[in-house]
Amino acid sequence: MLSFISCVPAPPGVCCPPPSQPYRRVFHYYRTWRKAGVWQQVNAALRQQIRQSEGRHPEPSAAIISSQSIVKTTEKGGRVVTMPAKVMGRQRHIVVDRASLLLAAFAEQAIVRWNGSA
Repeated sequence: MLSFISCVPAPPGVCCPPPSQPYRRVFHYYRTWRKAGVWQQVNAALRQQIRQSEGRHPEPSAAIISSQSIVKTTEKGGRVVTMPAKVMGRQRHIVVDRASLLLAAFAEQAIVRWNGSA
């Protein structure tokens, strides 16, 4: 994967960091690439290459959406509530094609709160 990333042409004004750099510098490049959409381009290019090598159309015709709730607690060893309607934390969502190749992923604050009534 790293060798592939080093071969991807960077957008104008974005260059690759030299190896073994301090964290802040590497994070700067990561953030710059994220804002420029480089990671989405890399994912799309890899997905299209894999699909074509399998004899499929480069773009998927169907997708599968999945979500997961992540419970956050403020107490050590706090009680974890597993029912979806009782989650206070974050929700992760992913969209994959039928070959389980990633199309999209994001996380958001869970807005469903449980007040204790049935």
